[in-house]
Amino acid sequence: FVPNRFKGAKPLELANFKATGISAYRMDESSMHVALRANGEKFPFTASVSRIKINGKELYTLLLRDLTQPASAETMQNARQAQLVRSEEIANFGRYTIHFSRGGRHEANLWSMQMYKILGLDAANNAPTTAEYIARYVHPDDQARVRLILEKTLAEKGRAELDYRIQCSDGSIKYLYDAIEFVTHNEGSSTFFGQIHDLTERRRGEADRLEAAAKFQAFVEQLGGIPYVANLESNAGLLYVSRKMEELLGFTSEQWCQDPELRIKQMHPADRDAAREAIKESALNHQGFSIEYRIADRDGEMRWVHDEAHIVTDATGIPLFMQGVILDITERKHAQMELERSHRDLQKMIAMLDSMREDEQKRLAQEMHDDLGQLLAAMKMDLSSLQQRLPKNDQKLAQQVNTLNTLVDTMVTSVRRIIADLPDKTEVKAYCA
Repeated sequence: FVPNRFKGAKPLELANFKATGISAYRMDESSMHVALRANGEKFPFTASVSRIKINGKELYTLLLRDLTQPASAETMQNARQAQLVRSEEIANFGRYTIHFSRGGRHEANLWSMQMYKILGLDAANNAPTTAEYIARYVHPDDQARVRLILEKTLAEKGRAELDYRIQCSDGSIKYLYDAIEFVTHNEGSSTFFGQIHDLTERRRGEADRLEAAAKFQAFVEQLGGIPYVANLESNAGLLYVSRKMEELLGFTSEQWCQDPELRIKQMHPADRDAAREAIKESALNHQGFSIEYRIADRDGEMRWVHDEAHIVTDATGIPLFMQGVILDITERKHAQMELERSHRDLQKMIAMLDSMREDEQKRLAQEMHDDLGQLLAAMKMDLSSLQQRLPKNDQKLAQQVNTLNTLVDTMVTSVRRIIADLPDKTEVKAYCA
């Protein structure tokens, strides 16, 4: 519908608009824009283009006004507004802007009509500030994460996508997808542009997916361990758990699913806080966990279990639920504790042998020093006395006495070496180990 002489410029103009990243664009009214009717007749027009992003796809809307039949500005504006409102209703999304002055001071929040409808609020009231919105409507378990992402996006002046839950004015819970973009204007002010998509119906479809997954339950029950499915609340309440859980702990699957706190309450008091924090952190950050803890069965007997889970998402990456498996590791833990007990007993035995060895070493050293040492000293003295009494002309006898004296000296040296070579305490421990 574009005449040949304009076809070169229009694609380029639209391509430039797409590259800017802004959400709306109005064609230059200072130049002539001409289109062709079905009968070949040319007519002047003005146009504006806007876009929205739904589920990762960009949709473009073109508003064309025929200047041969000029309409009032108010009529055109009302038509555009009605079309945009209808588009929001069909796609179930709302728009908002948060404007900041040149100095970064917050000035105003503006909401579209659909934003008020999603939250169940009266459009006659002013839009709440960002802080008020988070405090009043964002689910308490999601507030910290939402606040952190918004602060980071504001500091980096960038874009972000996040999902969270809100508490509507009627008390119901809704799941939202929020895409935001920070834009700085030429005059120094800045604006947050955001789009809220209501994902509640999609999340409600999770029940249908879980029902379909139940068809594989017979197969799952044959697998090792105790599989389960939990929600993404802070306590990770069970939505499904294998019947094997009843065989292990005595509580039925229905009891586990009806009481979200049952798993926490049955944990050993010494393990409860660490396990609760790991589960809460996993649900908040949409990350898996792997923990071990003691849990009491229906009769109060403690069992050791290994609990490991990961987050299941849909095709777009949105977290749906937590899927995990519990393994009974009681026998392994008992074997481990028995091994540790044996190790402690061995250490005690080593200490006892060490003490005995040390005492024996002292006794041997004392006996060798006192008994053998004294005998060698006496022999040395007797040989010395004998040497003094030998006839001076009997060289053969003197040589024999000298040989005996040398042997005694060698024995003294050997005794000293043996005493010094007795193993010390460290060597005894190494030998026993």
